[in-house]
Amino acid sequence: KLLFLLIQAFVCQPGCICAEPSNWETEDLVLPCLKEVAINGLRGTEHELALVERLFKWATMLERVTVIFHDSISESNGEEFRQLLLSFSRPAICMKFSHGGGSLSFD
Repeated sequence: KLLFLLIQAFVCQPGCICAEPSNWETEDLVLPCLKEVAINGLRGTEHELALVERLFKWATMLERVTVIFHDSISESNGEEFRQLLLSFSRPAICMKFSHGGGSLSFD
């Protein structure tokens, strides 16, 4: 019922399969038991934000999301990403945000 995502940056080699299948962003999944998501190291890349947006759509019973931004994210960019992530959310979801080095414990 808890999904923990540790996001690490790496450079893909030519021919990498990370972009396959290419339809992952439009794939409809149902994650009815997922209630909590913890994301550590969010940089706000296009793929990261697309994945988070999909998680909000797929996890219909989601209650809590904690996001820890990567150390490289400035406070102003962090605020911009926070507003964007809140726009993906639903009113019933409790969102918590912190900047690098924060804790992922839920109250």
